[in-house]
Amino acid sequence: MMHGNEANAALRQGNGPCGRRLKQGEDIPLTPAQSARLAELYEAHSASVRRYAFSRLRSDRRAMGGAHDLAEDIAQNVWLGIARTIANDVLGDEATDIEAARGLLFFRVKQEIGKYFHVSRNNERIIDWTDPVTCNIYCPLVPDSCALMELPGYLADMVAGLPDAEREALLLKLDGLHPSLMAEHLECSDATAARLVDAAVLLLKLDNPSLSGPAAMQGGLDEWERMALAELSEVKREALLRLDAESRRILLLKAQGLTVHEIAKRLGVTWDKAAGAARCVSVLRPSTGKKTSAPRKTGVRRKESKASRLAETLRHEVARMQPGERLPRRIELKARYGVSTSTVDDAWAILRREGLIESNGVQGYRVTMDVSRLAVAA
Repeated sequence: MMHGNEANAALRQGNGPCGRRLKQGEDIPLTPAQSARLAELYEAHSASVRRYAFSRLRSDRRAMGGAHDLAEDIAQNVWLGIARTIANDVLGDEATDIEAARGLLFFRVKQEIGKYFHVSRNNERIIDWTDPVTCNIYCPLVPDSCALMELPGYLADMVAGLPDAEREALLLKLDGLHPSLMAEHLECSDATAARLVDAAVLLLKLDNPSLSGPAAMQGGLDEWERMALAELSEVKREALLRLDAESRRILLLKAQGLTVHEIAKRLGVTWDKAAGAARCVSVLRPSTGKKTSAPRKTGVRRKESKASRLAETLRHEVARMQPGERLPRRIELKARYGVSTSTVDDAWAILRREGLIESNGVQGYRVTMDVSRLAVAA
């Protein structure tokens, strides 16, 4: 009966001479006969071994499109392993003939592929920072490696002409950002963020009719649509005729003074659909040369409001943080201080106005890089 140490030694038996375990990097010299047989095997089966390795790898998702090069490496490792360990099944005195050895070589290929993927680092791949999903997951961790969506020149010029809110929403959407993260960055609800994107697309179609489909025939429109279109310039009329029927009708009704609720009820569309398209009605109105009013600014609150108190608390936190350090997300601040979304937004607006924090792209806000302003806060 074998003792414990003897049993363990038997289990640890290697593939060297007399079952000895080979040392790291140790090679066993081949005899002339073994060397000649290895040469015969390689001459007869090297191509088929490589092809078999490729056939096993090309359907394996872990190969990540590198099956051809990896098959070459696997095949070389098989031959190297045979030479280093003097595999008795193919090189021994009782080894099968040259043709019958092919099955044993294929078995070694399968073993080598299994060993390769058993090493976890061989499953690692370089991160593709241009992939929007990958970027949105990892960019908050390594912002220096972020590479978000870059538009071609002609599209960039089109998008540059959009209003600020619509342009920012569209770019975030193109970057593949999740709707909830879009809303957090834009400081609005998820539904509003979606409406901004819809409005941006509609504005692009109005400003660039070539992006839309063919123009609808006026003869097939309702009488009220034809009358409303007749009041517009030829350019605006052409742009509207290229839009889908719902968007065109929403814009025409909004230009006539109907509210979003009235439009949604009359056309049988959702309120969000009507509200998104109605944001673009300014395109139909004649220009007065006056500057459009700026959107409502948050952060204008009385001194003792919740937003002011939260801003004061955050001001002390910012003073202890490093320049460029990322601030907690809105959802974290809501949970920590038990306040509403609008309160957090207004507090952020106060700190932005003071120059203590700044936008950090899709990641929210960070402490300003202006050290002098931080010194004032401290």
